Amino acid sequence: MGNEHMDSRKRAILRAVIEDYIMNAEPVGSRTIAKGHDLGLSPATIRNEMADLEEMGYLIQPHTSAGRIPSEKGYRLYVDELVGDCELSINEMKKIRDALDNRINNFSDIIKIASGLISELTEYTTVAVTPSMNEINLKAVQVVPVEAGKVLVFVVLENEALYNTLVNVDKNISASDIINISHVINQEMAGKTFDKVYFEKIENEAVKFNMDYEMIRPIMSGILKCLKNAETAHVYTDGTINMLNHPEFSDIIRAREFLEMMQHEDKMLKLITENMTDGGIMVKIGTENTFDEIKDCSVITATYSVNDTVIGSIGIIGPTRMQYGKVISSMNAVKNSLNTYIVKLLEGSDGNDKKEEQKGNE
Repeated sequence: MGNEHMDSRKRAILRAVIEDYIMNAEPVGSRTIAKGHDLGLSPATIRNEMADLEEMGYLIQPHTSAGRIPSEKGYRLYVDELVGDCELSINEMKKIRDALDNRINNFSDIIKIASGLISELTEYTTVAVTPSMNEINLKAVQVVPVEAGKVLVFVVLENEALYNTLVNVDKNISASDIINISHVINQEMAGKTFDKVYFEKIENEAVKFNMDYEMIRPIMSGILKCLKNAETAHVYTDGTINMLNHPEFSDIIRAREFLEMMQHEDKMLKLITENMTDGGIMVKIGTENTFDEIKDCSVITATYSVNDTVIGSIGIIGPTRMQYGKVISSMNAVKNSLNTYIVKLLEGSDGNDKKEEQKGNE
């Protein structure tokens, strides 16, 4: 990174400049640092160090100002090595708890709730992405008779997402045939991602039950129709308008470019999925991002999991002058609260199951 000559004094000054600039959006001068930070250094010493930091590429001096602002390289060092923890307030932690107190019965809703929470806590724009069907195991497939010649097909994924469709079948199909069909399909499909399902096995099993595969084919088409709805990852955005509150986006052209990009779901999907991490947090600053429309922005991405099943990823988009410590702390606080909440949820359901079991044994 080229910071081999970055001694502790320079690091302290760089951190002070970046944090002042994040707070005030104004170029920072040596006197401001001397007055606002207890570094025990004179303005003249700070000025010399800031000149060195500029020469090293960590600070930039805008033409119209005597002060300096961080460069991308400066932000990168700050994020990687200098940013401190930012403790959330009691009110902010209460917001998280209150949002989770509205009982979540469907894991596919969790990522939307988390995204809205983080947008509210940070006042930046969030983009949430839930995984595509090919990344989630099928939990169960249920075929239910409705009337002669019609069945309802239900597909449940392991993230608890539910899809259903009405299917026309042979009018002579019996209730016992439908039970057998459900059994055959579940045997092959449950616990697998869709791309691991072998339709030949279903056909072979159908023969064992003296069923013609043509009898099953309409139901398989119904299952495919259900899965088509879950085939691609879903994208949710929150707080898009928040970006316009930052002075960097007072320029109408830049604001319009950003808002137009936010309407392109394919771009949002690419932006978040290319930054997905395995349980950690990834920070992309400025031109490290793929799209020109956000070359002056930073994107912070976290991936959320439940019992080793990825339930989605959330990306925070803000100006490079972003409160990195606050964003990272908010993402971690929501993640930790979600994990605690889900463990309780699962323990509660296990407890209820055990109570029912005990009742049955009495």
